[in-house]
Amino acid sequence: MTSKVRELLAAGARNLGVDLTPADLARFAIYLDELLIWNEVVNLTAITDPARIVTDLFLDSMLLHPLLRPGAQVLDIGSGAGFPGLILALVGPESRFTLVEARQRKASFLEHLVRRFGLKNCRVSGRRLPDRPPLAEAGYDLVCGRAVAEPEAFLGLAGPWVRPGGLLVLMLSTSQPTPQPAPGSDLDLTRVEDKEVPGAGRLTRLVVFRRRS
Repeated sequence: MTSKVRELLAAGARNLGVDLTPADLARFAIYLDELLIWNEVVNLTAITDPARIVTDLFLDSMLLHPLLRPGAQVLDIGSGAGFPGLILALVGPESRFTLVEARQRKASFLEHLVRRFGLKNCRVSGRRLPDRPPLAEAGYDLVCGRAVAEPEAFLGLAGPWVRPGGLLVLMLSTSQPTPQPAPGSDLDLTRVEDKEVPGAGRLTRLVVFRRRS
């Protein structure tokens, strides 16, 4: 990671209320390098310019940082190469994260980084979610999904994993319509926010639902 890209990351994170330490910046430099190395073999991302990786992937993921709470259990469904879940695990050490990625090569990439960074607050699940969560696994405080292709279907899949009073957040493009819960759902739409991604010159739409208590 060049000094210019490092400053882009540090300044953008500060803009989002995240103060990255030198150790944090070193981890993100490793993340970027590993992403590019693995991307030559595994299709992790179409974005290969380091500056755009920082803005469109790293900083975009940090938009969810204000929703983290100490001790919160967070579920990232379809984590891909770790966006937003692994990024949030790096900047939110007091929360606990489960990254679900059914594509084995991408799950292997996530497991590799979790080991390399020694993250004790993060685990990777390389399986598809069942339609209904086992009782022992339900009750996440925050469930999220980024770049969801079919938002309504995602709501049906993800909703049961949210604890009563917890949040479900979709990260969408501003061109996507706001999804609505299915009739009889216990999810309530609480807000829709178009958030600026520092340095990216675009907005990400956060659609936030709360599960009824």
